Amino acid sequence: MIPQVHFNFGPTSFERFYQLGLPLIPGGVFSGGLIITRLDLTGPLRSAFAFHPYVGIAAFLFTAYVIGFVFFGLGVLLTGSISAVAQGFVFRLWAPSRWSYVLSQCTIWRQVAASFLGTELAPAMPKGEPTSSAFEKIKAQIADLGNKTRNDQLWEEWYRVLQDYLLRDVPLISNDVMFVWVAMQGTA
Repeated sequence: MIPQVHFNFGPTSFERFYQLGLPLIPGGVFSGGLIITRLDLTGPLRSAFAFHPYVGIAAFLFTAYVIGFVFFGLGVLLTGSISAVAQGFVFRLWAPSRWSYVLSQCTIWRQVAASFLGTELAPAMPKGEPTSSAFEKIKAQIADLGNKTRNDQLWEEWYRVLQDYLLRDVPLISNDVMFVWVAMQGTA
């Protein structure tokens, strides 16, 4: 039995066909500029493609396309590395304040979220054991403060998760915008 290979690209819309030709821009600029600046290479290139006049055009388009893909890849690597380093520096020096911490502390939101999540998932404050001595009461208060902090952090995380689940039904940056952004960075 021969194995069958199927490719399912999904429906393609007409406005996405321009994306197939985008690598020709940086590759064509590079290849055309190389041919214009190195006129001594045009003679050997013409003799190499002396079979048919259109073979030279097809070879030029193919090399421009491949070079364009290489430039896009290098652009993605370069901008990804620079943005990762910059993001590391920024978030190391400046921690952004989120409104989710304040909103996750609301009692009404916690009651609604607890009923939505159920008793298994909703964070609950652990109950402390009754203490008898003064030293154990102080230790219990410190432990309660740590438990409350962890509980608040859990509620904040659940707030973010539920906000993403309930309120955000579309991605923040669409694939088309991200593709155009990478294309602009690759051709810049």
